[in-house]
Amino acid sequence: DTSQPMFQSFLGPADPDSQTTATFAYAIDDADPGGGLTVTCTFEGASHPCSFTGATVTGLVARVAPYTFVVSARDGAGNEGSVTHSWHVYSRTQVAAQPVVAGIPRLVARVTTLAGAPVPGGRVLFTFGTTGIGGVVPCTGAAPGGGVVTDADGYATCNMSFATLLQVTGAGGYTATFMAVPPYFGSQGRAGVT
Repeated sequence: DTSQPMFQSFLGPADPDSQTTATFAYAIDDADPGGGLTVTCTFEGASHPCSFTGATVTGLVARVAPYTFVVSARDGAGNEGSVTHSWHVYSRTQVAAQPVVAGIPRLVARVTTLAGAPVPGGRVLFTFGTTGIGGVVPCTGAAPGGGVVTDADGYATCNMSFATLLQVTGAGGYTATFMAVPPYFGSQGRAGVT
């Protein structure tokens, strides 16, 4: 027998995914009449428990680097087949846009994970109106393209001229869009005028 075991199917998490648990399901076809099929798995290079049909990995956290899971099957003749699956775990985010206050030329939005942890170092794009498709608000000190970087507490502050504040007010408010960067998914928040 010189035929390696074949994986007829393999299912793992999507890339990227936001789940803290990953489930793998697979089907192995081995033409070895002598049997002796063994299945081994590794997660992040270390041995991981698995069965002939699947495995589960728990305790995943959001991070920039991908996770890697490998399942290998070896038949009694020593032929081996394997499947490698890599994926990223990202955190879902939310943007809380503070209302526009007449007379104060500043827009403030806070980006957090759904669990409430701040997202520092991300970029927030401020646009006119609450539809999310308006023009970019010209913020003082913004990065090229108009993004404002969030501080250690997840706040992005758009300082602007009074003329720009009048435009924001005339548009009925603004939209703050968190521009997705690993390990986070993007999100939007909207705020009107108080």
